[in-house]
Amino acid sequence: MSDHIRSTGPGSTKVTGSSHYKKLAIEPIEYIEANNLPFHEGEIVKYITRWRDKDGIKDLEKVEWYIHRLMEREQKREQPVWHGSLAGNGIAVCGADYPNMSTTTVRYHVTCPSCRMLMG
Repeated sequence: MSDHIRSTGPGSTKVTGSSHYKKLAIEPIEYIEANNLPFHEGEIVKYITRWRDKDGIKDLEKVEWYIHRLMEREQKREQPVWHGSLAGNGIAVCGADYPNMSTTTVRYHVTCPSCRMLMG
């Protein structure tokens, strides 16, 4: 078995910190779990924590990749979404996405799939 995996009894193993985590006050996995970080953010924490002691620039490139991926996902999530379709000369929109849009332009009932708000 490797130096970071050891058996804790029949049919079970326990992962223990690798040498590049030994000097830390808290291992990245403990921080990630304690703060309920999503996957991409957890990977950023893991690689930025170990880069000096493990894979150097390669780990920093992984951090950069995960940051760009996270930014792309957030930008897509933040883009305004038109809910519904053209109805007469009005468009049904989600009030959360367009708080200043007049609801008088809504000509039918529709439920926004992202916020579940009934519009119209």
